[in-house]
Amino acid sequence: IDAGLHHTVMQPYLGALRSESRSWGAQVFAATHNDEFLTHLVEAFADEPDAVAAFRLVVKEGRHLVTRIPYEGLKTSRELGWEVR
Repeated sequence: IDAGLHHTVMQPYLGALRSESRSWGAQVFAATHNDEFLTHLVEAFADEPDAVAAFRLVVKEGRHLVTRIPYEGLKTSRELGWEVR
């Protein structure tokens, strides 16, 4: 969904998504390969870091492994320019 978003509307989009998910009492699961979107995500949730996390999925020796990356890890990755997508 973020592939069609111009970078100038990502922050307002995330604000609206956050607001709607709260009003519905829903969790949002999203997938992205957009580096800029991740940066905006970190900025949008700076005041509520426990509300966002990233998950890394890998296959190792035929097994699917999931690693949870909390907000601080995601923020650090953005600051240091690490690849997260």
